[in-house]
Amino acid sequence: MWRHLTVISLLVMTVGCKPETETAASAEVAPVRETADAPSPRAPVPGADGLTVLPAVAKGIAALPRLAGDTAATRVINADLERMDAAVRQAVRECLTDGGEYADWYRSVDAPMTGPRFLSLTVLDELYCGGPHPDNVRMAVTYDNRSGKRVNWADLMPAPFVQPLEPMTDVFGTEFSVSKSPALLAWVRERVSAVSAEDPEWWADCEDQYRYHDIGGVRFMLHIDAEHEALAVETVGLPRVVMACGTMEYMSVAELERIGAAPELIEAIRTAHRAGAWRNNLGGKR
Repeated sequence: MWRHLTVISLLVMTVGCKPETETAASAEVAPVRETADAPSPRAPVPGADGLTVLPAVAKGIAALPRLAGDTAATRVINADLERMDAAVRQAVRECLTDGGEYADWYRSVDAPMTGPRFLSLTVLDELYCGGPHPDNVRMAVTYDNRSGKRVNWADLMPAPFVQPLEPMTDVFGTEFSVSKSPALLAWVRERVSAVSAEDPEWWADCEDQYRYHDIGGVRFMLHIDAEHEALAVETVGLPRVVMACGTMEYMSVAELERIGAAPELIEAIRTAHRAGAWRNNLGGKR
């Protein structure tokens, strides 16, 4: 289990920052200098899971995958993915302008659920565009492959475990919702305290935050993780002073059944787990 986040998650109107001890990108890291606006002369070939990995948006910056096929739902999903890539391509140009000589940007993409019912993508951006600190931004999107729309977690999870939902915008053109559910916070508190022995040093630093506070107005980003056969619950939006207390917890299908999650969600997770329907490292790793 991922006891706590090794990279900081901060999804707000501006990007998140690494801890104070980390330094700006150095000359040893190859800076972003090559864009990739032109398509590859070779047509990418979809994998067995129907995902097509495209050429990088820019050097070291993975493009989001596309779905094979030409259904109405696929067209909707691919159009949304193309829009997000276009937004990042523009952001890279701005980063190069603002960051100057040491501008640095890497993006890695994973697909923790590749279907058949849902597609979940997680993205990590590590960038330096000038200023005192580099930035890390994590985000996740989950699509319903039948409708082509992003899932509304309130349709799949009991209301107390997702409400209130808060819209998030302007994260490199990505729009999605995160949960501020007190019930979900209580579940996460119980999880982290129960397994605190796995990382006693981290728990010593973060125990007060989980036991006695709302950890800075924490919000939760959700996605389906077929490998763990679970719903992933990740803390986002933590203030700098407690960023290292972020965590990723996995709500198993047994727990989802216990709280009354939608049967279609539970069955989709089980089906994807049995089929090995996940795909990691879709490009952009350092």
